[in-house]
Amino acid sequence: MLAVGLLMSGPSLHLWFNLMSWTFPNPDIWSIVKKVSLGQLVFGPCFNTIFFSINGYAQGMLKKLNL
Repeated sequence: MLAVGLLMSGPSLHLWFNLMSWTFPNPDIWSIVKKVSLGQLVFGPCFNTIFFSINGYAQGMLKKLNL
């Protein structure tokens, strides 16, 4: 979990939030709704797919190595 947070979650969230702040710079309610919507519809499913794919791959590799 340390590797996921350090190498995957941290950098991707940093880039995502910078992109959202640059794309929707106004702190009004509609910008916030757009940011949350895009996070739930775009970032969340992509991140979950990548996370579970890497996790499944790693578990399969560990079983093959008899660890």
